[in-house]
Amino acid sequence: MDIEVLESGIESEAGRVRAAWFRIRTPDGERWRAAALRELAYIPVQERDDPDLLGRQWAAVRGLYNAGVDALYIAAGIFTPRRVGIVQWYGAAAEAMDREAAFAEARRRMAAVEAVLANFPQARLRDPDPERLQWLIDFIASASRLLIVLGHPDPRQARRGLGRDGSLGDADEDLAGQQNEMLFRGLARLREDFVFQVLTRRLGRDDLSRALIRVAEIASQIASRRRGSMGISFSVGIPLIAAIAGARTGSMGTGSTDAQAVSDGVSQAWGRAETEGWARTESHAHTSGETWSHSTTHSTAVTTSEVHGRSWADTHGTAHTTSRSWGTSTSTTVTTGTAVGQSQAVTHGAASGVGLNAGIEIGGGVVPLSGKLGASTTFTVSEAHTSGWSASQFSSTSTTTGSFEAFGTAETVSHAHTEGGFSASGTARTEGWAETWSRGGFSSETRGVAETVSRATTRSEGWGRFHGETHGTALSRGRQGGESFIGGFSSGVVPGVSISRTWEMEDDVAERLTEVLRGLESLLNQASAEGGFMSDVYLFVRSEEGERAAQALIPQAFHGPGVPTPVLTLRPGPDLEGHLRVHALAFRPCEAAAEDPFGGLLWTRTGTLLTAGQVAAYTAPGLFEEGLASTVQERLPPLGFYPNLPGDVVLGHQISPETGDLTDVPLRLERARHFHTAFVGDTGFGKSVAAMRMAYETTLRWRMRTIVLDFGAGWRALLNAPGLEGRVDLYQLWPGAVRPLRWNPLQVGRLINPETQWRAFCDVFGAVARLGVRRQIGELRDALRRVYLSAGVLVDDPDVRADPVWGRVRDEEADVAAPGTPLGDLPPEARQELAVRRSQRVGLADLYAALEERLRAVPPRDTMLRGVIEGILYRLHPLVQGAAAAQYAPGEDTLSVEDLGRPWGVVILEGGAFMDEFSKAFLLAWSAWRIYTDAVIRRIRRAAPPDEILQIFFEEANKVLGGVEAGGEEDGGGAAYVSEQFAHMWRDSRKYGVWLHVISQSPARLPPGIFSSCANLFAVQLKDPRDRDMVVAAIARSEKGFRDEEWRRLLARLPVGTALVRLGYAADIAELEPMLVRPLMLAVPEPTDEEILKRLGGR
Repeated sequence: MDIEVLESGIESEAGRVRAAWFRIRTPDGERWRAAALRELAYIPVQERDDPDLLGRQWAAVRGLYNAGVDALYIAAGIFTPRRVGIVQWYGAAAEAMDREAAFAEARRRMAAVEAVLANFPQARLRDPDPERLQWLIDFIASASRLLIVLGHPDPRQARRGLGRDGSLGDADEDLAGQQNEMLFRGLARLREDFVFQVLTRRLGRDDLSRALIRVAEIASQIASRRRGSMGISFSVGIPLIAAIAGARTGSMGTGSTDAQAVSDGVSQAWGRAETEGWARTESHAHTSGETWSHSTTHSTAVTTSEVHGRSWADTHGTAHTTSRSWGTSTSTTVTTGTAVGQSQAVTHGAASGVGLNAGIEIGGGVVPLSGKLGASTTFTVSEAHTSGWSASQFSSTSTTTGSFEAFGTAETVSHAHTEGGFSASGTARTEGWAETWSRGGFSSETRGVAETVSRATTRSEGWGRFHGETHGTALSRGRQGGESFIGGFSSGVVPGVSISRTWEMEDDVAERLTEVLRGLESLLNQASAEGGFMSDVYLFVRSEEGERAAQALIPQAFHGPGVPTPVLTLRPGPDLEGHLRVHALAFRPCEAAAEDPFGGLLWTRTGTLLTAGQVAAYTAPGLFEEGLASTVQERLPPLGFYPNLPGDVVLGHQISPETGDLTDVPLRLERARHFHTAFVGDTGFGKSVAAMRMAYETTLRWRMRTIVLDFGAGWRALLNAPGLEGRVDLYQLWPGAVRPLRWNPLQVGRLINPETQWRAFCDVFGAVARLGVRRQIGELRDALRRVYLSAGVLVDDPDVRADPVWGRVRDEEADVAAPGTPLGDLPPEARQELAVRRSQRVGLADLYAALEERLRAVPPRDTMLRGVIEGILYRLHPLVQGAAAAQYAPGEDTLSVEDLGRPWGVVILEGGAFMDEFSKAFLLAWSAWRIYTDAVIRRIRRAAPPDEILQIFFEEANKVLGGVEAGGEEDGGGAAYVSEQFAHMWRDSRKYGVWLHVISQSPARLPPGIFSSCANLFAVQLKDPRDRDMVVAAIARSEKGFRDEEWRRLLARLPVGTALVRLGYAADIAELEPMLVRPLMLAVPEPTDEEILKRLGGR
């Protein structure tokens, strides 16, 4: 056991899992280990069709190696008791002496993991779920079956294996499927819970390079033995020789030698050396004895020698030396002697031999190996005869005298690396004769221990001077005699037989071993270039069936021919299994050593050296649909991203077009880019949230006058908006409301010409009521004219001026002008005031009565005219019956909608849920026209302050502006008829300082002239193809054909609270691209009716 977990836990902060932690004991002592994990949440479906998916993960793993990260990958299949599917985690682990340091380093490494996974555009990770993380830990601890996955996976997604030089192989489309997906699918079919865990430990490039050199050396040795030749030869010779010899000789000689030599010299030397070394020596020796010997030797020897060697040294040293030496010497030697000797020797010999040896050994582990091979053949016949005698006498004398003196200083800093080899061969013949007498005794004992670590740098400079004299005298005398007789006869017959045979050899064992070694060499070459990881891969399952299935699925998914060692599974023994569970729970690879002749860098007992590409084969994101990670969604199309938008109005935050993550970059709006805006999208997806944020921000920051025409009751939350206290008012359209709008729609506006209002009323009413027959609008216009004429409202009409009652100022109008004054003599302001006052006496009930009177006058046979008038009466009926008749009746207590919200603030006209669709649409549309027209007149007359800006929000604008059918629903057949009045509003309002914003579920049902006038756009999810086509055209993309289809699909799948935004009013074309934005929600509660009544009071 190289690890023991003393305690562990999961660290959370603010509900988010921070990391899993472990206090462990290792042979080096106690340490803290932290593992930070992130769960795969989303990866675009385009990655499934990307032929270089594995290449992206390959690059990611290379980056992690360079960053020094020990990466983790875990895939879990959760199918019981509740089917969740596949969950994938990516992580990083770190160890330190204290817990916080381990956490900090794990988070830093996790940052690197998240960064490199950006290789998959817009892929997203999320915080791990604590419940699933606890399931993972419990399953590892309790799963009954554990398999170790050994060997090298073949990364074959559009790449196939490793070449002999470590390069990538060719593409293979048939094998381009996701590899881990095969494993997931097979176990999911069996509903087998499992955990697939990949733990890596980074190996240094220096270690990998040394292992590469070692493997290459062994491979070259084995490769050299794959082919050779072998030969056998035999021969026999029989010589016959006879000889007789005799001789007598004599000689005598005398010699004398006298020699003398004198030498002087000076030396000078410089040197530099660096030495570093370490040595430890222990020795003990004890020797004693006595010798006495006498020998006479005559020898003849022939010696042949061959020496080969190789040396390597790496030394470092530093030394400083100062030396001085001097001395004199004299020696004299006298030698005399006489020697007589005789010797005789006869030698005969013959030898022959044939030898062959070969062998190969294969050891344990994956591929430890050694081999040997040799062959020899020898045949020798020899004979020698030697005899002789000699006598000599000699005498010599030698005398040597010398003196020396030397000085030197040396300082040395040295480093030396020596690597070399030598080879020598030679033959020597030696013959000598000697006689020796000797006697001696000795005794010694030595003990020593030395351990030295040294580093020396030496620089030396020295001078020397020497003088020597030598004198010698030698005298020798010799006498030699001999006698010989020579005579002989020789003859011979030499028959011979020679047999030879040669074989060419091929060693298949060496061939196969070379292939294996070349594969390992290629692996190490790749690992030393891009990074190598000692990787432990475990698979935990619950049942025997799951184990057997995994044994079949893992080779199917990861096996390939282009790897040194194929992938296989191994079931560990009970002791090892318990040990591995501890490592798996601590997310720490096991380092149990195995018999690896390459220094433990190619494999361990439970792990395998993998290149970055092979790690990628295990850890590439599994595009498996049944699971928590979304793998079927498209990536985002090219979007704009503007981090430096000017403006003090903040409407939301931009989403990164690269990662799909929400950023803190605000979507800002400046006054120069404030324009008509369309907020479109299906109900419930956030278009009103965006509109409410714009209304709130612009009103608060720019002191704007904001009118909200709320078709329902969704804007009342603005009453609680911070900063707008006392600046928000609310009126409700339906009878019985706590704050009803007391308003007479037929009362003439204070600044609006009565004839303009008369015609506009009929136009707006006809547009909202969908009075498709021109005769209907004509009948409505005639009926309203009669009502206004009867009350003298149309003060500029000739019929009114000629009327004896209404053509002059009446007595009750004396505060306007003198009674009896003809209307034509009054100034325009006085006539306008009279029109306003007189219009206070007429209402919708009068219009209804005039239409009923007209209907009674129509002959029964004129069914068409009767139908026209009855259609108008049908629309007016809800407003002239019951409580609504009183709410919208004439009277002194009615308010003027033109003055709502002045000078700045928010006024909400709330339609609610208790009124028919047409009545709400008409009242809101008519009030919008009245407010807009009043603002235009004020701006023309300069009656309004120049900084008073009006904006109107049209909720459910397709109903308010386009009208509703008789049944109460808007027309689904296309763009609605738009009144001339509304067309003028959107076309001309900008120059009068009025901004109009539409909020609609269906832009296709908006009048085309209105939607096209909105330069700014907020679009949330839209499912109707016609709506999407309009939005695609509005963002300057092609709405025809098959181009830009990704934009249509994007609009159909935008999540809740996400909007496609285009700010189309800009001087720079680069600022016109659409963005993806998360609008800011106004997080305030909606007040109840009781709270509204308490705060604003009733009416």
